[in-house]
Amino acid sequence: MLTSKFSILLQPSNLFCLIEAYVYCPAEIKRPFLPYRGKDKTLIFPTGEFVGAYYSEELKYTKSLGYTVIPLSGYIFEEMESPFKSYVSTLFKSRLQAKKEGNDALSFVYKILMNSLYSRFGTIGHYLYCPFHRKS
Repeated sequence: MLTSKFSILLQPSNLFCLIEAYVYCPAEIKRPFLPYRGKDKTLIFPTGEFVGAYYSEELKYTKSLGYTVIPLSGYIFEEMESPFKSYVSTLFKSRLQAKKEGNDALSFVYKILMNSLYSRFGTIGHYLYCPFHRKS
């Protein structure tokens, strides 16, 4: 029996998760949905049993296709407003203005500033490690 935490995660909610899970895809599914990287590093879309890391929205969809998913571990992300929204908006407007004026160098500087912000903060969210277990 799965814990109620996982059942909640696969329901529509404001929580978004990255979950490592045991997946079973029935052989009757003609076009499997979830990808899996094989031992030879090729990307395949298998039927049968495999373990992989997937986004919660993908797993919600697979339930409707008939997949069985048993979570092993995961990360929970809470959706939140970006603290840099006004900063990025200002940079973007300034970049558009620089492009309009034909100032390619300044436009490039604004682009680099926006990209640097994303690479520094966009991929490192606040997360909570949350292992999932079967009920004893």
